[in-house]
Amino acid sequence: MNRRTFNKLFALGGVSSSLKEGSMMAEAAAVGPGEGRMSTDAIPRFAPVHFDAVSYRINEKPVYLYSGKFHYFRVPKSDWRRRMDPFREAGGNCVATYIPWYLHEPEEGKFVFGGESGVLDLEGFLRVAREAGLYVMARPGPYQYSEINYAGLPGWLCENYPELRAKKLDGDSVHTESVSYIHPLFLEKARKWFNHVAPIIAAHTVSYGRPVALTQLDNEMTGYTSGTVRWITTRFPWASENRTGATPGFCASNLAK
Repeated sequence: MNRRTFNKLFALGGVSSSLKEGSMMAEAAAVGPGEGRMSTDAIPRFAPVHFDAVSYRINEKPVYLYSGKFHYFRVPKSDWRRRMDPFREAGGNCVATYIPWYLHEPEEGKFVFGGESGVLDLEGFLRVAREAGLYVMARPGPYQYSEINYAGLPGWLCENYPELRAKKLDGDSVHTESVSYIHPLFLEKARKWFNHVAPIIAAHTVSYGRPVALTQLDNEMTGYTSGTVRWITTRFPWASENRTGATPGFCASNLAK
């Protein structure tokens, strides 16, 4: 048996058995914020994901999280489930998505969620992931990159507030979208973004039997240290207070560059 076959069997067998023991398909789904009692037609109920020095664990059993990036804002809503089902059949059990500040606050102070196209329907996406039986890693930024304009930051933020831009030693701006994380104005704007998006994420977490098990703050942080973690969690209170109800995480992929 080759490694690919083993991993697939491990994912399908180990994860599915753990989820069943955790009442993944519970008869009565949990009731969370903003939602009344749901029907009992086999709506998945998700067990929390924990981790230790060796592996992720669901109901104390070691599991792999096979995750694929699935950006709801880049895929027509009608295709969400059609693409999730084959992914799960192939052994996937988790999807990760950015939640672009750039799209959800197109004008300063105007936060937009929902809609028929799916481009802005974060909650609709989380509901479909739940129905498909897939965990979700939510990635609300503020930085995201992912080939989004302004690295996922709002255009109005980068263009209208040049004082936020990080500077080189010669005084020139690094990039239009490279802002200073210690600038009080940036922290003020980012706090408003998190105040809108964090409650949405929180309502769909494993705390309520729903699919969001992990959150990622920022993306590709450079110079990742314990001090960096302390800094960002003290300035973004929802992270340190864990108001999303999911396990917070950080990405330090730039360390390899």
